Amino acid sequence: MTWAVFTLYCYDNFEKGDFAIINQSVENQMINSRGFIRFREFNQYLLKLYQQDRTMKSKAFFAKMLDWAKDQ
Repeated sequence: MTWAVFTLYCYDNFEKGDFAIINQSVENQMINSRGFIRFREFNQYLLKLYQQDRTMKSKAFFAKMLDWAKDQ
């Protein structure tokens, strides 16, 4: 979850092109180096939730991500 939250920080603080490079790098590292084979899907789902409601509290994000994980 920490690196997925970092994605949200980058989304808000970097230019679109820079964000795309950083996000792809993080996803590749988490999958290929750390072995989290579903990280890309997890990360993209969190980013989608964030884009839909930037006012959502972190507790709600955690609950939604746990629900997502149960369904996978």
